[in-house]
Amino acid sequence: MTKPDTKTEALLDDLLQGCESPEEILGEHGLLKGLTKRLVERALAAELTTHLGYAPHARLPSKGDNARNGSSPKTVQTEQGPVDLAVPRDRAGCARLEKVDAFNL
Repeated sequence: MTKPDTKTEALLDDLLQGCESPEEILGEHGLLKGLTKRLVERALAAELTTHLGYAPHARLPSKGDNARNGSSPKTVQTEQGPVDLAVPRDRAGCARLEKVDAFNL
C-alpha cells in the first residue's frame, strides 16, 4: 500500500473546506465538475503550446509561423455530466489535440 502524499492531502483538505453537502462536491455546479473543466482546459493549452513551440503571450519565433487563435466551445460528456470546455485553436487549423480526441470531440 502506498503512503498518502501529504501535499496532495493538504490540497484536498483546502478544496473540500466549506463543502457541506455531496451536491457541493458532485452536483451540477460542484467542485468535481469545475476541477475537471480546469484540468482538461489546462492540458489542452499545454498541448497547443507543445505543438506551436512557444508559450502563450510570447513572441512568435518568426513571421509566418503558426499562432494561437482563440478557442472554440465544446461540450464533453463526463461521469459528472456534460462539461463545457474552451478548446484552444491555432490559425493554421493543423493542431490535432489528443486530449480532445480522448473525449471523442
